[in-house]
Amino acid sequence: MKKSYCIIVAIATATSFFSCSKSDTGDTLPTNYRIDDIHDIELQPSGTQTSILNLSAVYTGKIQERISLSLEDVPAGVGTDISITGGYPAFNTQIAFTDSSATPGTYPIKLVCEGSQTGKKSYTFNLVAKPEIDYNSVLAGTYTDCSNACTSSGGYTITIRPGDKPNKIYIDNIDNTGRTVFANIINNGQQISIPEQLVNYFIYRGGGVVVNSSELQLNLSAVYSSETINCVVYISK
Repeated sequence: MKKSYCIIVAIATATSFFSCSKSDTGDTLPTNYRIDDIHDIELQPSGTQTSILNLSAVYTGKIQERISLSLEDVPAGVGTDISITGGYPAFNTQIAFTDSSATPGTYPIKLVCEGSQTGKKSYTFNLVAKPEIDYNSVLAGTYTDCSNACTSSGGYTITIRPGDKPNKIYIDNIDNTGRTVFANIINNGQQISIPEQLVNYFIYRGGGVVVNSSELQLNLSAVYSSETINCVVYISK
């Protein structure tokens, strides 16, 4: 990957296999300093999209030298950002990894440490890219108990169909009008995002909450001409 995508602050919920100074037999470890708190990380689109390594560079030897940090073998579809790329130990730094479109698999990543006097050393850890969670199949089906609407009365049926991505759905008969909108499942399957879209002269946008696999709450806005109508729609199977 030629260009990294910057992530300054993020929350890591990755399952990790903790170790101090993780390495493999192919690494050449430094002797005047060490990097602590390296561990394997996991990434998953629509799930754990960001993982962070909080690392410490510790001075251990007789030679105090400036070191610079970089990464090798990061797979395509993964963005990285190193908060502090160099300094004199001891110092702390943070590496953020984000998954945009990585092919699922396990990737050995090298953290390369280059000392101003001792040259390059390295640590290896694994990045596990997991497949995207298939939310749309879980939510697909006919919801026969639909109450409230922005432009009509309640007591109608809505059908949810899988979209062309694991976190995308189509909502048929939205607002009891016969219209269809698409939505994205976000925040680890807990929320729904309805991007603004024009359907038969109406502009729909909003969001919602996934209560469970059979019950949803939609916070909907319907705009027609200059009038905006907001409503909360509850649907269940």
